[in-house]
Amino acid sequence: MMIPPWKTRPARRLAFVFFVGVIVGVVMLFWWRRVPDAATPRGVYLIADHGETFVRVGLRTRRVTTTEAIAPGKTFALPTGKTLRLVFPDGRTENVVGPKRITVPVATTTDFPTLTRSLRELLGQPAPPQTTSTVITSPVGATRFLKPPLTWEGPKDLTYDVAIGDPVDFNAPARVARSVQSPVAFSKLESTLPPELVADRLMAAIVRATNDPNARAISRFLVKPDATDAELPADPVALLAEAIDALTQKPARVGDSFLALEKLPEAWKKSELAVRLRLMAASAAGAPRAYDAALKDAQALK
Repeated sequence: MMIPPWKTRPARRLAFVFFVGVIVGVVMLFWWRRVPDAATPRGVYLIADHGETFVRVGLRTRRVTTTEAIAPGKTFALPTGKTLRLVFPDGRTENVVGPKRITVPVATTTDFPTLTRSLRELLGQPAPPQTTSTVITSPVGATRFLKPPLTWEGPKDLTYDVAIGDPVDFNAPARVARSVQSPVAFSKLESTLPPELVADRLMAAIVRATNDPNARAISRFLVKPDATDAELPADPVALLAEAIDALTQKPARVGDSFLALEKLPEAWKKSELAVRLRLMAASAAGAPRAYDAALKDAQALK
């Protein structure tokens, strides 16, 4: 009795090898589609401004729940009726509605390399040097708030005396609070002055540990001419927009970006665009603890 060719041992072995190869191929395909390329530079960031959506990038399907990064030269397709907010590495933003196919431009130069470098480059760059044990993180640079909260990083086991005052008017009383920890709401600063800062004025913030003269920090900041008593928004998309605007305009509103990024929900705070913005803000303020925390979250994105 003849054995059918497909039942012979070599045939069965070949079929088994083929079956294993198919399984390995499928697993590798799904892995390739899910794992971002850490060596690829970034050309645009997608923000899910109206809930979760899916986009097609080449052969991959990307699920956008918070933010996603796309490489320069890639083309992505947005389904009908879906919306996204695009953020480019120069700070520009654009709202798009599907159906739409967009090819990501290749940036020639940028003032914000943290937004264009690959994750591998980002993780390999040296951290800013730690110059002091205490660093003010808000207000720093410029602020659009007439009532900015005072925040800083320093030894957690200390209490601090803090003040906001006019560095050129020695007769003007400072707004002060004693034996406090970060953050301190502007309304908690005691003063005989009006309940808000004056617009278009250069001010100074001072933080000093109550019982440790070595733990101290000072920052000078500009209250912008168009500053208002508005509050930060609660929506994560609006908070990201605030942080982007704060870091990419000149002079940079470094402290305002800190406030917006710290207010983000945890999932948004650890998304790639937010992590890169946190690195920018921490580097600009010289805040090593905030930088290390953002770098740790960047490592998790690989």
